[in-house]
Amino acid sequence: MDFRGQKRRHFGKCPNSYHSIYTNPADGSPDREFKKQQKDPFVELMERMTKDIREIGETSQHELARDLEYITRPIAGELENEPRFRAPFFETLYAVAIEQPHKIPLLAAMIQVASSKNPAVGQFVLEFLHRQAQELLDSEPETGTSSEPGTWNRLKLILRFFAALSPLVANFGAVAIFRQFLMLANDVQARAVTRVPLAEAVHYNTLVSLPYLFALGTSAEMKQKADELLEVAKEFKPVPTAIDVIQVFSANSAADTVPHVSQYHVSSILSALLQLQAEGWATGFFYDYESVLAQAYALVEQPAATLVQHSLPQLAIPAAETLVARFGAGNVDGAWKAPRAWVQMFAPLDFSTQPAFDSFIGLLFRDVCVDIIATLDFNKKEAVRQLNTLDLFFHENLFAKPGLSIDDLTVINSMNLNGEFSPAKSTWKIEDMLVETILNFMMELPQTQHRLVYYAVLIIEFIDRLPQNFAPVIGRAIRFLYANVHLLDFECKGRYYDWLSLQLSNFNFQWKWREWIGDAEALATSRFNPKINLFQNLIAKEVGLSDKHTVKESLPAEFHRFLDISLVSQEKVKQYDTALFGQPIAGGYDVNLTNTSSFIEETRLVFIQEKIPFQKQSLRIYDHFRNQDPNENLDKIVAEFREQHEQGEEKLPNLDRFLTNAIFQSLCFCAFNSVYNVENLISRYSANLKAFIGVKKQTEAAKNEAEEVQEDVQMEKENALSSVDIQKRQSWVVEAIFRFWNHQPQVAFLITEILITYELVTPSALFDKIFAHQDAIVIANVSGYDCVSRVIADSDKAAKILQSVYRTVLVQLDTLTTHIGEPGAIETETDVLSCSEQQELRWKYVGYLGYLKLLLRKYPAMIEDQEDVFQRVLEETVSHGPSRAMITRWISELKAI
Repeated sequence: MDFRGQKRRHFGKCPNSYHSIYTNPADGSPDREFKKQQKDPFVELMERMTKDIREIGETSQHELARDLEYITRPIAGELENEPRFRAPFFETLYAVAIEQPHKIPLLAAMIQVASSKNPAVGQFVLEFLHRQAQELLDSEPETGTSSEPGTWNRLKLILRFFAALSPLVANFGAVAIFRQFLMLANDVQARAVTRVPLAEAVHYNTLVSLPYLFALGTSAEMKQKADELLEVAKEFKPVPTAIDVIQVFSANSAADTVPHVSQYHVSSILSALLQLQAEGWATGFFYDYESVLAQAYALVEQPAATLVQHSLPQLAIPAAETLVARFGAGNVDGAWKAPRAWVQMFAPLDFSTQPAFDSFIGLLFRDVCVDIIATLDFNKKEAVRQLNTLDLFFHENLFAKPGLSIDDLTVINSMNLNGEFSPAKSTWKIEDMLVETILNFMMELPQTQHRLVYYAVLIIEFIDRLPQNFAPVIGRAIRFLYANVHLLDFECKGRYYDWLSLQLSNFNFQWKWREWIGDAEALATSRFNPKINLFQNLIAKEVGLSDKHTVKESLPAEFHRFLDISLVSQEKVKQYDTALFGQPIAGGYDVNLTNTSSFIEETRLVFIQEKIPFQKQSLRIYDHFRNQDPNENLDKIVAEFREQHEQGEEKLPNLDRFLTNAIFQSLCFCAFNSVYNVENLISRYSANLKAFIGVKKQTEAAKNEAEEVQEDVQMEKENALSSVDIQKRQSWVVEAIFRFWNHQPQVAFLITEILITYELVTPSALFDKIFAHQDAIVIANVSGYDCVSRVIADSDKAAKILQSVYRTVLVQLDTLTTHIGEPGAIETETDVLSCSEQQELRWKYVGYLGYLKLLLRKYPAMIEDQEDVFQRVLEETVSHGPSRAMITRWISELKAI
């Protein structure tokens, strides 16, 4: 909702205003019948008071002084003498300060007006905030809710509130607390040789809040105190923070130009404040609350001649070791664990549409946006509403008029350059600032602070509310990421696909696909070019969210081929079946997988087709799962099949492989309409399936005894099957699942994970399929690397599985470097649209490197615990010197995240 131009409600001008609630009826005795029908006047007073504190300043600012005067009537009248008033008042005040930090100066102005009526208000508020700050310092951090920003982010906002309330604080008490925090940051960092996240957070949080000392007015004495605080801040020595393993954009060759380099908060804040100091602490970016206060005081009956100031004691700060140990919980504090950075998400223009990141206003605005998004994740609509009114709480000329296009701003910029406006008009778009903040959350490395869907929903909500303002901005961001997708971090690519699929699915899959037709045609023979991966994964996700028919209608013909989301071609499926049966199987391989909309059209169970070898016996296996007959035993069916095969003249190339496919493909077909149904069948027949494969569930004692034994030997044997035989059958099980679900690979991954959970196959059997050199599923299909991550996370032997995956990726990299034959650093060709064999190998190399970086970044603690093992495996496996050196550097960087 856009609140600009709406008429603000005036308190005291209607029967339900504060004035009518707070003032007794003229005769002092309200009608009893009327009283029965109404709420307790005090309760109604509290409800309206808390509501209007929450919504303070959101509409037109023209009557702000009058509003402040009316809002503060009950505060001045009740806070000191009515205990029932205090709890809801303080709870609301604190919640608004934390969840809507852009309102802190206005809240401080409200308290200042109330204090002019009753000086005790200032004392009560300062004592409450001081108590909150001390409790935060003394207590363990909260980790129970996703909307918890963290102890030190809350302290930052309380400190900001203290600064805005400084006219009510005696002896520069707020400045003393700023000094405490700056000295704490200096002391904590000075004790260490590496970066300390707590020190960086406290240093930044304190400095970004310092100009709030001038939010409601300036004085020479306060400027001097601010200068002194900067001298303390200069003693902080930040540790260099450029870490390759968490870069959002990275070059693949010397010819590549990274669109934007990450900029770091901790290295930017002091220089930004020094510039502000050089400008005489000019804080014209704040709304003119000084004038508002003067107008509000003029409306107050019998205001105090001067504001009464109150003491604000320093805080008792616990030992640095304790604070360092506690630090990191919360969705804002947690972002400081790794060097906190910002990346621009729009293509550069001839003029700026946002304040520069390294300027104070740029840092402050981004900080406020981050806090709103982080703390209001429990109410997405409210988060968008607050962000959409953000510019109302700053100087009215700071941003351009909402909704202006880039063409409009280009004209304004041209007129500015020609001197046609004095002063020059702003070209800053509030929409760009908001969208870029959300995208920085979305692309945050090493991990996001919320689920990605939250950020996607925020963007969708913005477009729903103001499509003319935000749709063009989102379009520019999508195009920027597309243009640089080949430079985008491997994990960030996956997040980009996820966001784009959610974005398009909420708007009928509409997009200007024709802009990308040229790339799709030029890359027709490529499999590993990042843009081809984008088309494949994006359209696959759209099909998963809808159906092929719906998605097809939104696509130009040039993109229809991507509707076939199969892992391998129908020709390869036919070759697989031919090898399985020993002869070609007629029919069923010519289905147009770009033009179907249902499972039945795409899938057939080849084992129940007519005129195939052993059709009768295969049909019996299928019927067993379909009917779930308790009197029919799978072991018996298999035994009889073997006997008939042995006695008959017709022979299969590999009976065990055939049986494995017949059993597991039949199981999938009988429960194809739901993964849950497949799991139920697996659970029901797990004992029989394990007996067939050659494994059975271990007891806990056996597991404990085998803790140090290789994973494949951990399964107990049956039927005298060797470990090699068991591995073969488990490999065939995975083959069977992927054969059946070839056209829906995401389901194949989920079913295989279920088989791992029931100990029917080992993770290594799945990884052999995913990391196969020719298919490289893990880098070509988002579902593939998502599956690997889930398998590692769900295992009680995650460290061993991680080592196995790590070694497998290194083997693939070593094989690729041998094929590429480049002794130096391997770079992609200058022509990013090239489909040459060498370019394909290089894109595959880039993909595996990107996946390896993701793997290292995702499990830093496991790798650090066994760094010597991971380094030894690297030395033994990768012969290519530059690649080995790069990976070694990444491993060493993990300590900093």
